[in-house]
Amino acid sequence: MTDVERRNTKTSVRLGLLVTAVAGLTLGTGCPDPGTSSDGGVNRDLTGTVTDMSTTTDGGTTVQPLGCSKDGWCWQFPAPQGNGLLATWGSSGQDVWAVGGAGTIVHFDGSKWSIVRSPTNNTLYAIWGSSAKNVFAVGDRGTVLRWDGSVWTQLPLGTDGKDVAQLYGVWGADGNDVWFVGNHLTAGPALLRWNGSTISRVLAPATIKFGLRGIWGAGKNSIYTAGESGTLLRWDGTSWTSFGPTMSASWAAISGISDNNFFVATRTGLIYRWNGTSLVLAPTNPSTVSGINGLWSDGTSVFAVGDIRYPTAGDPTKREGMFLKWDGTNFNRITNSPKVHLSGVWGTSGSDVFVVGVAGTTGRYDGANFTTSSVLEDLTGNNGTMYGLSAAVNGTSLAVGDSGGTLRGMSGTWLPSPGSISLRLYSVTAYGNDLLSVGYDFTSSKGQALRWSGTAWSPEGLPTSTRLLKIATDGTNAYAVGDDKTFLVRSGGKWNMISVPILQAPTLRDVYAIDSKNIWIVGGGDKTEQLAGFAPRVLVYDGTSVLDVPLPVTDRIVRGVWGADANNVWVVGDGGLGSGGLLLRWNGGSKTWTDLNPAANPIISQGLRAIWGRSATDIYAVGNSGLVLHYDGTSWNYEQSGTDNNLVSVSGSASEVFITGTGGSILRKSLR
Repeated sequence: MTDVERRNTKTSVRLGLLVTAVAGLTLGTGCPDPGTSSDGGVNRDLTGTVTDMSTTTDGGTTVQPLGCSKDGWCWQFPAPQGNGLLATWGSSGQDVWAVGGAGTIVHFDGSKWSIVRSPTNNTLYAIWGSSAKNVFAVGDRGTVLRWDGSVWTQLPLGTDGKDVAQLYGVWGADGNDVWFVGNHLTAGPALLRWNGSTISRVLAPATIKFGLRGIWGAGKNSIYTAGESGTLLRWDGTSWTSFGPTMSASWAAISGISDNNFFVATRTGLIYRWNGTSLVLAPTNPSTVSGINGLWSDGTSVFAVGDIRYPTAGDPTKREGMFLKWDGTNFNRITNSPKVHLSGVWGTSGSDVFVVGVAGTTGRYDGANFTTSSVLEDLTGNNGTMYGLSAAVNGTSLAVGDSGGTLRGMSGTWLPSPGSISLRLYSVTAYGNDLLSVGYDFTSSKGQALRWSGTAWSPEGLPTSTRLLKIATDGTNAYAVGDDKTFLVRSGGKWNMISVPILQAPTLRDVYAIDSKNIWIVGGGDKTEQLAGFAPRVLVYDGTSVLDVPLPVTDRIVRGVWGADANNVWVVGDGGLGSGGLLLRWNGGSKTWTDLNPAANPIISQGLRAIWGRSATDIYAVGNSGLVLHYDGTSWNYEQSGTDNNLVSVSGSASEVFITGTGGSILRKSLR
């Protein structure tokens, strides 16, 4: 799933306001409910919002630095931040804005991009302005923001906007006549209009039942909007009317040159041209492109941006970025375009075009060449997930991920050490003065165990070719797990296969060593995440044999495990493919599990991917859509992470904790 698809398929988390006692434990109210917030937004916190303040003991407030959330999670990589950017607009080449996930707002001043404080945590989908001092951005939960040249503020929608769900488009004839489009909670169209002081609702034709995705105008009384299920509407200065053919296409973007010459694009990669009387398919070169996410025209040139394309299936080295230019007959791909998912496009002219996309990517096209901030092209390729991180060994931390991606962290700076693009590294751990990693090589179709030389990875011999997903150590031996119930132990520099005496052969997804007699292993599902025939598992290796620990659930995949000691072990997971959170605690004294998120009355709707702690009273769990939970010995509380990227690992030391995820994400929190 691409970032663009993910932004359209969010699920809500319901935590804080539900104070639920389960076996003496409480999911506490230490943080606001992420489904509701004082600004009307989702509390997946924006990096450095003005509401990011913690009360101090003297009754004052502490504002976190830009790039840090309210709860102290700070972007380490990418810099300055790694939330997906979905749209861009500027008043000039020295005044360009971009907006995106978790309410992110960044600004380009002609030399560098910087984070700007935002009054919302909601994802922002579109931005437009009439001048440098009158800019509007719109997003989730009917969010409308306005920049007045000094600060971003949220505009109230009033009763006319109470049922608005998402706003996906904004365009204006001037600063006092601005339109916002999207959909209502009932999925019908939302059409709102700013008159310079208030926002009011304008009715769509009664026959239109679908949401709107984009808006563009040729003039004050000649405005067009496009949306779901082929919806096309025209404003003539008095009312909105439907036009064009009946189509099933869901439009993703609209822009153009004149009433008789504008374009609409679909998420499946089709671009159509309206010639004044009919829609005509605009040819593309290459003939097959990925989803189109954005269109822009300066009145002469027309550009389109979208998701990367794979001309050769399964070969990420051949991927192509989607930045297309209209030549009057075809949309032609610019061959040196950034090889990452792009979502937004705007320019000062056809030879000065800005693009934005996944993982905080920004780029600029001068008519011939690109300059780009993308960390994904050289680091990790298509979606840039960083799967694991090991805190400092000899002053160096390592993070590992897709397409051979390895990041070396030294004194707060993360530098890429690219490896083989066919290699995916899933996990890394400190092993004395060494660092070990496991993964899978897609070219050789073999699992990999590797040792860090200080500058590169060296493969180690293995008794299996199975994909390996996690690695851990007890200080003496190392342990690795993977597909088909694979469990390996590294002793004396050699990897050995250990028998797992269960009938099924599920994927084993995590391993944690409390000590040499308590190696906990979890898993479930097969390599394609299917649960049928591959029940969830918790196993314990005592140094001699593997024992099965029965679970109280049968329809989950267990993805993470951590234990303070043999009597206090936590596991997390989901319902397969990221759905439905699993949170269980093992009591070794009574040999029982406590289910903190029972399926009959779930509190956490998102999947949990990993868990780690400093002690029995200081534990972190992370999951999809930026979910971070913290356990203080009494209750689990939601923490604002500063991202809506999926988070897949958490690890740390006595003084710091790191989380990693999609888009190359690395965030850090200092611990007291």
